[in-house]
Amino acid sequence: MNTALIHHEITLTYPDGFCQMTRAQLERYFVSSQNRWGALDEKRHVLLSVSWSNPGFLLYLTDAKAISRGGEARMKRSLPDYTRLASYTLDVAGCRAACSRYRFTAINNPVSQTGEMIVFKKKKNQYYVIDFVTRGEDFKTFRPLLDEVLRSVSMI
Repeated sequence: MNTALIHHEITLTYPDGFCQMTRAQLERYFVSSQNRWGALDEKRHVLLSVSWSNPGFLLYLTDAKAISRGGEARMKRSLPDYTRLASYTLDVAGCRAACSRYRFTAINNPVSQTGEMIVFKKKKNQYYVIDFVTRGEDFKTFRPLLDEVLRSVSMI
């Protein structure tokens, strides 16, 4: 297992076989590398990413569920065949998190992908988003990896 300190505020562990993503890789998968950390297991086609918002006044007025809906709206606009499969809540590092499971077709490779987006609040005006994506047929196999990562998240 490897440990990452993200944005000097949270730590998480991720499995061996994952390599931290370069700026170019982050931009390839997420358009921007700003305010984002990621790890990728290229052999197993599993991606783990954490992004964060900059603190701002408007974030006082929203919640994790609204941030999750905003992320979903962006994905619907940019990903072919985007479909939400489930929405649920869970606790991450003592915070209530809004979660979405979704399926889409990759833009650069016509392969079905399944992912989860987990949104939680660190401070009154700052949010973190954990993204986990793998090939659709492999999702059930690798979902326990995400559970392991989520159990390891802690705030500093």
